[in-house]
Amino acid sequence: MSIQLRARRFALLALCVAAPFAAACAPSESQLTAPERTAIADSLKRMVIAAYDLSKPDVVGSLMSLYPESGRVISASGGAMTTTRPLLEEQIKTFWKYVGSNMKQPKWVWTAMEVDVLSRDAAVMTSTYRIPHTTPNGR
Repeated sequence: MSIQLRARRFALLALCVAAPFAAACAPSESQLTAPERTAIADSLKRMVIAAYDLSKPDVVGSLMSLYPESGRVISASGGAMTTTRPLLEEQIKTFWKYVGSNMKQPKWVWTAMEVDVLSRDAAVMTSTYRIPHTTPNGR
């Protein structure tokens, strides 16, 4: 038997042995029912809405509570993308220091919020919003 033929048989055997375990370990999208998808999406929406409540103290901490302490963080807003938690936190702090803290009676209003549930522990949210407020000059 040639080395090439043995390598092919080994690769096929490895695939046959690994495939059932991979399927058992990674829940597929089809395993989620429609009510489960709705519940996950609704839970994510509630969590985001609560974090963006600008009437609460420590706005920066509240906004950052949505992101993991470690691992990859991706956030896009206003045509810019951030890929690390420290950079995102710095951007949120800067926004709040120079813009947000000068808003009088700001209220975060979600105008659209779409959630795609990818699995039990992964979802993607895209949204639009506005922040009605009064300026320090009363406008």
